[in-house]
Order: sequence, then structure tokens, then C-alpha cells
Amino acid sequence: MKRLSAIFLILFGIFAFSGDFLVFDNTIIINHSPIFLVLDDGFGVGYSYATNTTYYIEQKLGFLKVKKPAKTENMNFSLFVGTNFGIYLSIGYENLNFPTSSQDLEFFVSDQYSFFTSNSDSFVAVGPISLSTEKLFLKKGKDFGYSLDRYFVKYKDFSGYILLLNGKNFLGYLYSLDNSLQQGILAGLGTDFGSFYLNVGARKYFSAGEFRGFGYGYIYSSTNDIFNINYLFGVKFIVPLKGEFLVWDGKIAFRFNW
Repeated sequence: MKRLSAIFLILFGIFAFSGDFLVFDNTIIINHSPIFLVLDDGFGVGYSYATNTTYYIEQKLGFLKVKKPAKTENMNFSLFVGTNFGIYLSIGYENLNFPTSSQDLEFFVSDQYSFFTSNSDSFVAVGPISLSTEKLFLKKGKDFGYSLDRYFVKYKDFSGYILLLNGKNFLGYLYSLDNSLQQGILAGLGTDFGSFYLNVGARKYFSAGEFRGFGYGYIYSSTNDIFNINYLFGVKFIVPLKGEFLVWDGKIAFRFNW
């Protein structure tokens, strides 16, 4: 009976409230107001508090004045107890005007472990120069985590990229697939200031029914051992779900927001 009640509460929370579903390093976290679950070596249940604020600007269209969304802010705070106990906090910001930008920070601290994630992107165009950036970061303990800083830049007809991937620094040529610099095929060289690396990659928009987003992959190997390949592949969903699925060097992490 208790198990059925817990399942009912989970399903009710998923369908009645917005929330997050995270999986990484054999840990599952379900967070949606008012329920919080941690499924790992322990179990926690608690209360979530969420806010979501939209700011508007007034714009004149002929003789009419309309309000346009300018930016959004959100916060989600959770306190949970059980065989696992601790706090969870996520903060998000999105600028809906040009230049566009977004930033999400996430903190999780429990008696078992802690992790920190960051996710941001932006697009800026000034004269003949345009820049698209994306930053991903996850860290749990010393052995589990990844970092990715991507910069796609275009000046007139020339496109290039800078990629900072798990301590490696890459620079090279980008074949851009659109003017927003959200898509492209790349190839270049990199270093960790100890060895040199070859790098290839791609980022491409996809549409599958109602689901839309970007698929991407980056591969690199040392020039001293060309067959020892490191990689990071991912799928970023933008509608109707928001989330990310990542695989890097045999490790998996994903999250979905609904």
C-alpha cells in the first residue's frame, strides 16, 4: 500500500507540476513540486518550492502598444530528508531579446555527495562579426564530470571555432550551416600543453515529429596515439521537452524538464 501511494504521488506530481528528471553516475533524481525523490544508495523525499517570473517590455506597433516578453527568471529550491538528506537549488535566466542569452545553475548537496552543473548559451552579432557560444559543465566528486566551452565565430565569409573540452584546447575551421552559427562541421588541432590532438566534430538541428533540438558530437585523439579516441556526443532538446542527453568516454548523463 505504501509503495502504491508513493507511485501515485510521483505520477500526480509529474502530470500536475513542472519539474526535472536527472540521471548520472548511477543516480536518479526526480524533482517536481511538491515531491522530491533521490534514488541511489539511499532514498529521500521532501518539499520543492518553485518560482517562474517573466518580464515584459512595451513596444509601439503603429497606434497600438503591445507588451513583449523580455526575459524570464526561475528558481527551484528543494529540501529533502530520508536515508539521503540535503538541499537542491537551481537558478535559471533567459534573455528573450537580441542578443539572446540563457544561463542555468544547479547545486545539489547531500550527506552522500554533491554536484554542480552549469549550462549557458548566447548569440551576438556586431557588424560583420557574429558569435555563438555554448557552455556545459557537470562535476561530481573527483572522477565523474565533463566540461565543454564551444565558440563558433564568423567574420564575413570566414568561420572558425574554439573548443575547450575536458581540459583540451582546440582551434580550427568551421563550415557553418546557417547564419545563426547554431550548426556546423569543424576540424582542427588542439593541445593540453603537453600533447597535441586532432579534432573533428559537428552540430546539426533536427526535427522529429513534435520534438526539435540539436545533435552534436566532438571527437579527438592524440597525435602520439591516433587510435586512442576520446569523444563527447549529445542531444539537446528544445521543444516540447527541454533537456540534454550526453555520452562522453563511456559515461552517461541526461536530464529532462517538463
